[in-house]
Amino acid sequence: MIEEQLHPQASVCSTERCGQITERSTPNCSIYLATSPSNSLLLSCRNPRFSKTAMDKAKARRYILTGAIALITATGAYTGAVLKTETEKNEVGEKIRHETPAEKIQRLEGYRAGLVRRKTELELKIAGLEEKQSHRTE
Repeated sequence: MIEEQLHPQASVCSTERCGQITERSTPNCSIYLATSPSNSLLLSCRNPRFSKTAMDKAKARRYILTGAIALITATGAYTGAVLKTETEKNEVGEKIRHETPAEKIQRLEGYRAGLVRRKTELELKIAGLEEKQSHRTE
């Protein structure tokens, strides 16, 4: 039974051939020490917590948790931005609803001035394009 848990080179050893096999247990690991025929010390630690599959599971868990935290952070940032935008829109809407008629007229006149300026710019561009087109056809 101990032989299966030992280092591969020590697994063929038996108590008679190796001299001695010692087991020391700690809360995390059972350690087996064996001396080989060449008097070298062979050590084996079987700890399910540090086995390759357990390490792979821990690594996968770490990646999943990291991804989940990043996703939660991104979702929170997006939700916060949407809420802020909606709040600002509502504040502007409330401000417009509570305007006096004189303030409404002033706001609309400013809007109209911007539209007139834009119309003039577009008319100039159209006139320039028509002029270029008339020079090409000549």
